[in-house]
Amino acid sequence: MFLNKGRFSILILSAVLILSACSVTEEDVMASADETFEAKMDATPGETNYENNYLSIYKPNHLSVEDEDLYNLVLTNDERHYLVFAGDVGHFETEEELLEAQRINGEPEYVKLYHSNGDRGYLIIQQVEDETYQVMAGYNSIKATSISPLEDVLNDAEMMFKMVQSVQTKE
Repeated sequence: MFLNKGRFSILILSAVLILSACSVTEEDVMASADETFEAKMDATPGETNYENNYLSIYKPNHLSVEDEDLYNLVLTNDERHYLVFAGDVGHFETEEELLEAQRINGEPEYVKLYHSNGDRGYLIIQQVEDETYQVMAGYNSIKATSISPLEDVLNDAEMMFKMVQSVQTKE
């Protein structure tokens, strides 16, 4: 009987450790956002694999095009939407100017602005509901945004940076 209780206790303890190791906290995500942002800003823009009358873009294979026009591309995966905007021409030198230009209300959980060699990029993460965040990634005149659960924030930010950095607009 003791052997069974001991095995059961070890099984429960293991399950608790595994579950706690897998849970993602907002603090962890925001701390890792800096690494993601810096790595993407230093990355070489990727190859495009989708083209319409207005632009060429890297589109991850798991996303499908739901709608498109001159300035917008709506991509979907299951129930999540990713909006890509061409023509994000706001001029901002500070994070405050960026937040004002993007019409961000309140204080976001994360905001970072980057200027280098004529390129500008930014990442904004703002909680919209419990465990749900608006992720906004911008590069030069292209912006992407999505509403993501906490556990997907970093992956979505990385994917959206890859998309916005790849965009080539057609004049």
